[in-house]
This record gives sequence, C-alpha cells and structure tokens, in this order.
Amino acid sequence: MRLTPRRISQALFDEIVGHSSDWVDAYLLTGHRFTVADVAAHYYSVPAGYLETLYHAAAVSLRNSIYQYLSVEEKHYYAFKQVVQNRGDHGSKLNLKPILLTRLVKHLKGELRAARRLQPGEETWRQTHNHYVAYIAFWLLFATGYRAVNDLIFRWREIDFASGFLAISDKDDEAMSQARVAWLLPELRDQLRQYASHLEVLQARLYQRASLYEHLEAVLSEPQPDVPLMFFISDSWQMVQLSPENLRRHVPVFTLPVNASRHYLRSALRAEGVCGELVNAFMGHAQQGQEPFGAFSTLTPVEMFRELAPVLSKMRREAGWTVQRGLADV
Repeated sequence: MRLTPRRISQALFDEIVGHSSDWVDAYLLTGHRFTVADVAAHYYSVPAGYLETLYHAAAVSLRNSIYQYLSVEEKHYYAFKQVVQNRGDHGSKLNLKPILLTRLVKHLKGELRAARRLQPGEETWRQTHNHYVAYIAFWLLFATGYRAVNDLIFRWREIDFASGFLAISDKDDEAMSQARVAWLLPELRDQLRQYASHLEVLQARLYQRASLYEHLEAVLSEPQPDVPLMFFISDSWQMVQLSPENLRRHVPVFTLPVNASRHYLRSALRAEGVCGELVNAFMGHAQQGQEPFGAFSTLTPVEMFRELAPVLSKMRREAGWTVQRGLADV
C-alpha cells in the first residue's frame, strides 16, 4: 500500500481516538475532518499542553505498533520527541472559565435577592419574576446544552419529573425530526416545581391584569401548544418572549452569546473525563448508531445519563446553582 498524506493522517487520527475517545481531539491534531467532528470542535476548547501530551502518546504508540509488526528491536526505535511548546487554549474562542460561571450565578442570585427585598407591590412582583426567570433560564442552558436559537420553549408535558428526562426540540423543524433527550438533575426539577408555585402566586396577585392572568392560566393548565413556560413581563405589563436577545438584555453583565453555555459544557465535560461519544450525544452531535432512540443505537438515554449524572452534579455544586424561591414564600 502506498503511503499518502491522507492515509498517514487517518492512521494517526485513529491512534489519537484510541487514546482520547474523542474525534475532536484527533481532528484538531490532524485536520482529518468530517461533519460531526467539525461541528463539535466549534464548541470545544482544550489546553495546548493536553494536546501535546496526547499527540506524543499517540505518535509513540503508533511507532511501537509499526516497529513490532516489522520486528524492529527496541534498541533501534526512533526516539520521538515533542520539541514545539504550545501555550494557551485551542479550539473555541467562547471558552467560559468555571470562575466566570460562578460569578454569573452569584450575580443572578444577588439580583433576585435584591428584587425580593423591595417594598411589596406590583413593580416588586414584576422585577422578582423577571430575575427569577433569568436565573432559571441560565441554569437550564448550562445544565442541558439547550440551543437557544429563537426561544427557550419548554412545556410541562415535555418534562418527566419522575425520571428527569426532558424532550428538547431545538434547531428543529415542525415535525420535531431532530428532537433529542436531555436529563434534569433532581435539584433542577425541584427548581421548576418552585417556579410553578411562583406562577400560582403571581397569577393570584395580578388578577386585574387580564392578558397576563389568562397567559398564566394557560401555562398552569397544560397542555397548551403555543404557550411558553417561561417569559418576561415588560414595563407595560405585557408578556415578553424569552429570546436570547431579551435574556442578554435583561442580564447585561453577560456579554457573550447565550449559546456560550454549549461551549462551556462541551469543554467542561471532556475535562472531567467523560468520553467523547457520550459528550457528543449529550450535545446533540451524535453520529449514526449513537442516537439514544435510534433503531441500531449503541446508546440509550438511561445508560448515557447514568454515567453523566455524577459529573453534572459535581459541576452544579461547583458553579453554585441551588434551588431559589420566587414569590411563593414572600
């Protein structure tokens, strides 16, 4: 077989995947690309030192397997050395460091506490609701990797509170042909239950605001196909769509695109040692044969999230996400 750059690249690609379990690592080091790796790399940031160590290990193991096949004695092995030193990170430029996420969570909690301390009245209820929605929305983004393309649209019926499974249809068509399954930590499920109690109190207090009262009634009496679960309330007491633009406008301290949460999750899960196959499936980047509900899938949602649960729980604690109350106990 004639050696070509492509064949050499493919051999090294396979060797790197064998060490890291992640196609994206191999793509970054070899440039050997295909759709899933190319898309996933967009959300991935990795230290240069990690890539150097990985490349060295893959090159050495590939050398050893070739030399053994050729019956080359170990004393004649070529001494592979990594002489180029790289610093910094490679990959996504939207890499959100854990300390910045911790500061964001503290800021969101602080804004909610400040609103709750205001004198009782309609304006206090409105501000409390808006800050409460912002907190829950960001938690959902950083817990599920939801693609905030147009709106954070969830329905009560899409959440199985017993198992924690959540049906997500983001960046999808009306037939939901690209829908995927996410999983909510028990604490996040408790947070959504608290939100439902908050909405009940809000509805009782805003009975004279007819349009908002009717919207809240529709949310609380699911199923309703076109009523968003989360929304802001404007100064003129109108329901405002929870779009990425409106979310950023409400939390101006967060200057990154809202989908920076996906960049954080992809990088953080890999840094925690979760294998690339599971991370890709979690992010909605699964290759054929990995779709949790596919006829020939090698993964199931139960197996996937059983392994991911302790890691996601650890990341929740480190970021500082905890269940907050809205108006239900004010």
